[in-house]
Amino acid sequence: MWPPTTLPLVLHIPHAGTAIPSAVLDQFLSLEQIHQTVFDLTDWYTNELFRIPGCLRVETPISRVVVDTERYIDDALESAARFGQGVIYTHTHTHTHTDTDTDTQSHSHSHSHSHSHTTLPLRRRASRPLRRKISEEERTELLNQYYTPWHLKLGNDVEEQRNRFGYCVIIDCHSFPSIPLPTEVSSLNPRPDICIGTSSTNTPSWLEDAMLSGFRKLGYRCESNAPFSGSMVPSKFEGDPNVLSVMIEINRDLYLEPEDKIHSFASNRRLTLNHSENSPSQSPLVGNAALTERFTAPQNQNHSESQELGTIRQPKKGERFELLRNQITALLLAIAQEAECRLGQ
Repeated sequence: MWPPTTLPLVLHIPHAGTAIPSAVLDQFLSLEQIHQTVFDLTDWYTNELFRIPGCLRVETPISRVVVDTERYIDDALESAARFGQGVIYTHTHTHTHTDTDTDTQSHSHSHSHSHSHTTLPLRRRASRPLRRKISEEERTELLNQYYTPWHLKLGNDVEEQRNRFGYCVIIDCHSFPSIPLPTEVSSLNPRPDICIGTSSTNTPSWLEDAMLSGFRKLGYRCESNAPFSGSMVPSKFEGDPNVLSVMIEINRDLYLEPEDKIHSFASNRRLTLNHSENSPSQSPLVGNAALTERFTAPQNQNHSESQELGTIRQPKKGERFELLRNQITALLLAIAQEAECRLGQ
């Protein structure tokens, strides 16, 4: 039996994974496109930056390029689906040309249960195809294998923490590039060091203020809900005063080598279907036996049964990485203590 947690936190880390399972590899059109898309869209090392003992964690080695668990499952509700990056990505984030239109676009990571919308210029873009057209059966299988178990685990973890402590704080853990991707619309220039995202139903003002003041005291430039907004809240807990949620977005310039060093000195990472080489922090998604078996089975397979995707650039950690990780840990410990004072029974 796993030991009980000691902190009332659930760390939600959806975009740190880089693996592409062999079962879906034939859906993609180009290994080169996979490599570039995974490299650019991964929230690199967030599973390490937010490695805090005593918490429950929701994470996976699977890349968001396979299924993005933070998108609305209905593409009609998902603004990112307009350029081929709904819950199941069909296009890359690179484009052949750009026109400008006006529409309502989610100015956020598209959290499946908690959105904020702002009227902004939305660019009509000719995206490059990433995936072949999949059947309805394939779409259903992807959602059943990756999306549904993710949200079941998140909901179960939140409920477990609330039952144990009487309350729970969800920390939605992300990072972002210092230069906006072509699919982003952002008026902030330069971008902040830290972005704090809030939920209109589950982020009390004290929690937002504590996050902003905590990072600002450390010398970081912080913004609230810019360039991204919102924070993950499972729908069954929306409005629950004992389930709090806040998003932390870290500018990758704070903890990765500068872009020129990334291209010159970054180590190569072998991107294979053999997940036994993953770090312990990239643990299998728990809560679905078949899915867990899929994630762990390759270590028992013959090498010939494990398809290899070649190499992908892995950005190099900067010299401030450990300092930032320790600062995040200290701040979240303070948040847990403040939550205990306000909500503890």
